[in-house]
Amino acid sequence: MLRSDYSRPIANLIALGLLSLSLSVKAGTLEASLGAYQFNATNSNNGAKNSLAGFGAYHVAYHNPIWSHFEADAGYSIIATNGFGGDLAFGFDIGINYFPFTENTDIKFKTPIASGVFGSVWRPFIGLGFHQRNFQSTSSQYAGAGLKIGAEYEWKQSMSLIGYARYISLGGPNQSQANQTELLFGALYHLW
Repeated sequence: MLRSDYSRPIANLIALGLLSLSLSVKAGTLEASLGAYQFNATNSNNGAKNSLAGFGAYHVAYHNPIWSHFEADAGYSIIATNGFGGDLAFGFDIGINYFPFTENTDIKFKTPIASGVFGSVWRPFIGLGFHQRNFQSTSSQYAGAGLKIGAEYEWKQSMSLIGYARYISLGGPNQSQANQTELLFGALYHLW
């Protein structure tokens, strides 16, 4: 039989054990980012080259945690050569991000005797992805792999700021190749 002076520490120990087994489910985040881009295209058949650069890269995405240091993301990007108009390039992005130093989201818990949130303010990450682009003026499609590196900063419990550089190597019609580099800044809204 337990004595009354031991019952409180044992109850706390049991609650802590249950907490470690049943942490709350991590929900995803919505991203809205904008920034600058540089786009270089080369046609291997005739050697023609074209470059564009400026402000006008826009990206929206959904990020979903899949393991403690990994998240999947799916989104859509638009590049407008005149900032908000001009020639457009647009397409889907899917990828996976790795957080080498931190968890990918905060961990929230609630028990009958305690509740709290654990997490890091800064979350650096690196990511790999597959990207598809359609170009309005030439009616051409490109697809390829990309690499990104960046960080999230938890501004509020329900919102983080995000900044990253993204390099994408694309292949297109008639043996053409393109490289897209972006520097994006935005916000993440946590859906929990």
